[in-house]
Amino acid sequence: MRVAGVSVNSGDLYFAVVEPSGAGLIAQHVDVGAPRLRPASALPADRRAADLLGRVKQELRALEVKKLGVLDVRMFNSWKYSAAYSRISALTVLQLACHDLGIPYQEVKTDPVGRVVGVAANHLDSLDPARFGFNESPLYWRIGRSGAFAVAATVLDEESA
Repeated sequence: MRVAGVSVNSGDLYFAVVEPSGAGLIAQHVDVGAPRLRPASALPADRRAADLLGRVKQELRALEVKKLGVLDVRMFNSWKYSAAYSRISALTVLQLACHDLGIPYQEVKTDPVGRVVGVAANHLDSLDPARFGFNESPLYWRIGRSGAFAVAATVLDEESA
């Protein structure tokens, strides 16, 4: 089963896709066409959301994922409106894409994610990419994709339990 994980950072969506692995890995990575999707800032807000929705759906269709998990965040109280707006907009796009494609969607807090991958919840960026079959750190690893892989592995682990 292919599972997608997404981490949202400053409104950008960082994607990871994993499959089960029997090779001593947490999970085996699957190459993605676009490891990061950004809202098209040159477009007006309504067209920006529609454009991002179309690109997310295109990516999820191509990857043939069966479930999607989003890494929930640890910080809420000190957010500025613009940061919260960017995150909420991105999550809404993901939810609509999953709804339209019939892909189950869930948000997972960092504590259970950290337990599954064996890394402190507030240090997911220190996760070793070799545990997903990479020979070197993939693009955007420390700014979003490590969390995306961690949440994908957590959702996959829940499915196999």
